[in-house]
Amino acid sequence: MKLRLSVLTRKWPQKLLAFAIAYGSFFILRGLISDPVTLTVPVRAVGGERIAVESVEPSTVQVTFRGSDVDIRGLDRQEVEALLQISPISSEEDGLVSCPIRRWNIRCPRGVQVVTIKPDKVQVRLDRSSTMVIPVSLPPLVGKPLKGLATVTLAESKVQVSGSRRALQMLAREGVSLQTSAIDIEGAPQSFSTRVTVLAPPNIAVQSIQPLTLSAVVTISTENIFREVSHIPVRVVQPASGPRLAATPSFVTVRLTGQGEVIERLGSESIAVYAELDQTNTSVRVWTPGELKLDRAEVIPSQVVLSPEAPHEQ
Repeated sequence: MKLRLSVLTRKWPQKLLAFAIAYGSFFILRGLISDPVTLTVPVRAVGGERIAVESVEPSTVQVTFRGSDVDIRGLDRQEVEALLQISPISSEEDGLVSCPIRRWNIRCPRGVQVVTIKPDKVQVRLDRSSTMVIPVSLPPLVGKPLKGLATVTLAESKVQVSGSRRALQMLAREGVSLQTSAIDIEGAPQSFSTRVTVLAPPNIAVQSIQPLTLSAVVTISTENIFREVSHIPVRVVQPASGPRLAATPSFVTVRLTGQGEVIERLGSESIAVYAELDQTNTSVRVWTPGELKLDRAEVIPSQVVLSPEAPHEQ
């Protein structure tokens, strides 16, 4: 037993060092070696002078990459693409061109190797290049401001788009407006300015958009507004004893004052008017959902008359 222990403890510093080296080498090799990974990569074709790319079929290819574990994990899928430079054609006739995709066409970080491309050939439809002015839609607003209502305006409502003549003519016929990137207004305390990016129309290859970014102004209005809601029935709080009472008039108008976003959210079905006989006086009050804070709620007319209901004819 003592012999076995002596064998295990003999030269233990050297054994511990060897174990540490082996352990570290394992993780170093693991970082240098990675299993292949396959990504869906978009194909972008760029035409020459007076040549525009109308479409690319298929628009994506499957590319298998290999590299170190660190390089593969750092692969940004948004930046990887297959870029094809279309050589000028001798005639100005448009047509369909079959373009092979080589490994050097795949734009990816250094250290990452392209293994396979499937399919390795795409069909590019060429057209004459043209330029057209196309309107831009207002940017979508995401979220809600701290308080108030938010609206947005653009400094420019149109941009100049260059690309396939047929594609641009189709956009004009269909009255398409270009979209922009969204603006985050969540919790915004006041009005502000920003810039938005004009997005290319989906499934249409464009050469350029000028200007590509536009100045946008988000205006947050916190001023109070008022709104009148008519034909609200008067609900009578019936006394514990005595005849049933009816209100005259039986319908009233309610005038609401408050922040714009609160007023806009309040539907007529959420408003109730109650009349109650308190000794010799008649009190009229407006009920709205408690989570909606209003500055003021008025009933027009401000007074109603409560009288016994007329007996129903038999």
